[in-house]
Amino acid sequence: MRSFLDAYTHTYTTRTGNLDCCNGAFRNTESFEMDGRKRVLVVAGIWCGVLTFAHFHSISVYQLSRWAVCAAAIFGFLNTQSPWKWAMVAVAVLFNPLGPIHFSRESWPVLDGMAAFAFIWVALKSR
Repeated sequence: MRSFLDAYTHTYTTRTGNLDCCNGAFRNTESFEMDGRKRVLVVAGIWCGVLTFAHFHSISVYQLSRWAVCAAAIFGFLNTQSPWKWAMVAVAVLFNPLGPIHFSRESWPVLDGMAAFAFIWVALKSR
């Protein structure tokens, strides 16, 4: 006789791949797996998203963000096998702390949002 847990942990096969049903929650077993390389890109993307919507009064937050985002972009370029990794070069140049590119205060949230999108996209598309 099958236990209650066994009844909810069987595997279904559909046209889109394998789906596990565990306690009533479906998840795709062929989905996005988070390893260390992708985790760095996702965290950098989330931070750029925070920069998009938050307005900090301290310039040191933005200076530290330039270093962190540029380092994450270089890391993303060197450690991903995706044709989109060249977007990381653009992000690294944009956030370069040694030779900063200056934009108006109103344009930075747009650039931060584009960088967030680039990080998340490269993390999703990398192998």
